[in-house]
Amino acid sequence: VGVVLHELGYKPIGVRIDSGDLAYFSRQIRKEFRLFDQEVMKEKVFSEANIVASNDINEKVLLALAVEGNEIDTFGIGTHLVTCQSQPALGCVFKLVEINQQPRIKLSQDIGKMVIPGKKIVYRLYGQDSKPLLDLMTLAHEPAPVAGERILVRHPINPQMRAYVEPTSVKPLLNLVFDGSLRDSNPGHSGIVPEHVESL
Repeated sequence: VGVVLHELGYKPIGVRIDSGDLAYFSRQIRKEFRLFDQEVMKEKVFSEANIVASNDINEKVLLALAVEGNEIDTFGIGTHLVTCQSQPALGCVFKLVEINQQPRIKLSQDIGKMVIPGKKIVYRLYGQDSKPLLDLMTLAHEPAPVAGERILVRHPINPQMRAYVEPTSVKPLLNLVFDGSLRDSNPGHSGIVPEHVESL
């Protein structure tokens, strides 16, 4: 098929391996392509063709292929791109903190599983070098932290862990995006990525 495509003026793109020993087959295919170009085509037509491999590829398969050595150019990853074998389901727990402006609390013998009642707002406090110092959680009715003012912060569970900080800037982290209709503009992928990379 590739030879006919070439004769008709089309460039063969490559082949796909979807079963068997992917590393071995890729090496053999590349070897045969190079030999065919050398002995039959007398030019580079298939030697640099793209070899695509698929068939339930995950991180373990990728590592094994790298160790064994292969001639694969592209990996077709579908199932394991959207579903992680190690954790196929994401466990989530919803904990109620307020009903009709009335605070609610879940009681537990494990203090780590208890919730802090009431609606809250979260702020990120930044220091002199514009790097984050910490995230501060307050109740919604409490005043927001102010840049340049000293604030006493403490751990939500361990009251012994406390400190004074004086942020140079304050950024609210919770923004209402949708409430029956879109309330905030969507910056899109190109706008979100640089901001998060900068905050690392």
